[in-house]
Formats: sequence, structure tokens, C-alpha cells
Amino acid sequence: MFSIVSKVVRGSRSFDPARTALIAATATATVLGLAGTFLGVLRLLSYGRAVIFQSIYLVHPDLQLFGFVAIFIMGVSYGLVPRFKNKPAPPLPFFLLLVSLVFVGNLLRLTGLGAVVGDIIVLIGFIGYTALTIVILGRPRGFFWVSDVFISLSPILLTVTSAARLFLQQPWQDMRFVELALLGFPTAMIVGVAMRTVRFRLGANYHRGFAVVCLFSYLAALLLLPFQQRYLQDIRRAIFLSSGIFFLASVDIAKPLKNGFKETEMNQRDRIRHRYFTTYFTTAAAWFAAALTLALLQGVWPFFRDGFIHSMAVGFIANTIMAYAPILMPALMSGRAAVRGLSYAPHILINSGNLWRIGASMFSKLHDAYLSGLPILAGAIYFLVMVHRLR
Repeated sequence: MFSIVSKVVRGSRSFDPARTALIAATATATVLGLAGTFLGVLRLLSYGRAVIFQSIYLVHPDLQLFGFVAIFIMGVSYGLVPRFKNKPAPPLPFFLLLVSLVFVGNLLRLTGLGAVVGDIIVLIGFIGYTALTIVILGRPRGFFWVSDVFISLSPILLTVTSAARLFLQQPWQDMRFVELALLGFPTAMIVGVAMRTVRFRLGANYHRGFAVVCLFSYLAALLLLPFQQRYLQDIRRAIFLSSGIFFLASVDIAKPLKNGFKETEMNQRDRIRHRYFTTYFTTAAAWFAAALTLALLQGVWPFFRDGFIHSMAVGFIANTIMAYAPILMPALMSGRAAVRGLSYAPHILINSGNLWRIGASMFSKLHDAYLSGLPILAGAIYFLVMVHRLR
């Protein structure tokens, strides 16, 4: 149980570069994440109203995806991916330079001092991160070769998405871009890491056959992203849905439920971590399945668009980050497994706010959920405080 965490704990006391990298990445990602979440709340509060500086609210998705999520993934992968491959960490100064480029580029977009220049700086940072990750991973091989492919795809898709943003007038109005941004780099990294860490959940096993089908269907869906024809969009979304189902099957998502959580076999510390991780990860998996279903249905009912976006961004991606961060980060940073301080309050706040918003967007009017961003913001702040106070 928690075998990868154990390996990290045993080896990370002398792994100072990972600690420094995570501190830098966490600090910068937190700033951008809070700014993006706050702007998202303001955007929702101003829905249907004439307000000043409304254009700044539109930076919300960029700060969240290309700021918070991207830098968080960069930081965790810097410490984790070399351990997957039993390799030393890459040069720390080069990594810190990449994080600085991404952070500064996002600040330029946020402040309006140079959105295009900022996006170019961010792209340069992502190109460097892609090269770094691919060099570490090398040729995919071994029992988890599918995981290696997904982890390699993540920075490549991040770079492609960042480049596409430069050439589109209104990228977030183009569903091809939205699907690439949400189902691209964050999903690929989550899938790759989840396959590697399948043993984080009691009784779960990795099924390589399902993983292979997941990979090739995912690649097929990506190849259909440039096309705008309605029938090809429907086919692409159906393939993404099937890929998601095979992913969930590959990580044995239902196995711990079938086993009835035989947590009595664990010691108290592992039991606390297992309950925490399984709750958040299973919630993320449910949101993932819902998001892919809504993506397919929006071809017939366009009002499902907002539900798809926030089921992915807040439901799947945020819950996955909340599942892994308190388990992996303390081990990578200090060589200890944190237990005291783990809380389900962020889970309740963020998911209730997201359900409120999505329910209103699908069955009523988004204006009816203009306050739904407040519990999400409160949950995000609570989570960040919790992570920093773990013992």
C-alpha cells in the first residue's frame, strides 16, 4: 500500500532539488491559482451585469490552466518523474528558469501589459519543460510503458495548446481549443500518473490491456481535434468518452468499492491517507465520466457546454490535485508522510459549489448560481492552508 510514496519517503531526504523545485512551483502556482479563482468568482458575480474592467475577468481560464495547473504539474513532475525512471533530477536552475518564464508570462497577461508577449514567454517555458520531461522519460518501455507515453504526451500537448492560443482570436470560444486545453495536457498527466500509482487504492490493480486501448483511442480522438464538421465532432467526443472508460477500467476504479474498503488491515496512518485519497480520487473519476458524457451530449444540447468545462476543470482536475498533493508533496519535499491535518472540507465546499453552478447552467440560468463561486473560492483557500499545515 502506498508503495510509491514509500519509495519517495526513503529517498527524498537528500533530494534537495525536488524540495526547492516544489517550493518554487507551489508558491507561484498558488499566486496564479488564487488570482484565477478570484477572477472566476467576480466573473460569475458580474454575470448579466455591466461592470468596469470586465475584460480582466476573461483571463480567469488562462491563469487557471496555463498558470496554476501547468506550474503545479511542472513542479510535481520534476520530483516524481525521475523517480519513476530511477534517474537523477534535471538541473534545478534550468527548471526554476522555466517556472519563472511561465509565471512572468501569466503576470503580463493578467496585468494587461502585454498579453501576446506574455503568451510567447509562457510558450518558451513550456517548450523547455517538454524537452526536459522527454529527456528524463526516454523511450517508453516496461510494464508501465503506456503511462510513460501519457506522461510524455502531457508537456507536448501543453506546448501545442499554448501555441494554438497565439493564433486564435478567441480561443476559449472555440470548442476544439477548449477540448484540447482540458482533455490534453492535464488529462494526459493525470492518466499517466494514476496508472503508475494505482496501488494507492487498496486492492486496485493495473490492467495493461485496458490501458493500451485507452491510449490508442485517446490518440485517435486527438487526431480528430482539428476538424469542425458536426459528425466528426460527435465521433471525436464519443472516442474521448470510450478512452475515459478504458482509463477508469485500467486503474480498477471500482475494485476498492467491491472490496468494501478493507482498511482494518492497515495501520492508522495508512488508513487515514487511504480514506482521504480514495474519497477525492473517486470523486474526480465520477466528474471525469460526467464531463465526457456532457461533452458528447453538447452536440445535441449546446447548453451542456458549461457543464462539460467545469466538470473537467473543477470536478476532475481540481479533485485530482487535491487527492495527490497532500500525499505526494510532503514526501517529495521532506521525506515524511503527512497525516495530521487532512480534511474533507475542501471536498465539500468545492464540489457543492460546482454542482450548484453546473445544475444552474443546465436546468435553469447561470445567473441563478452567481454565488456558487464563493464556496469554490473558500474551498480552494482552505485546501491551500491545509496543505501548508500538514504534519
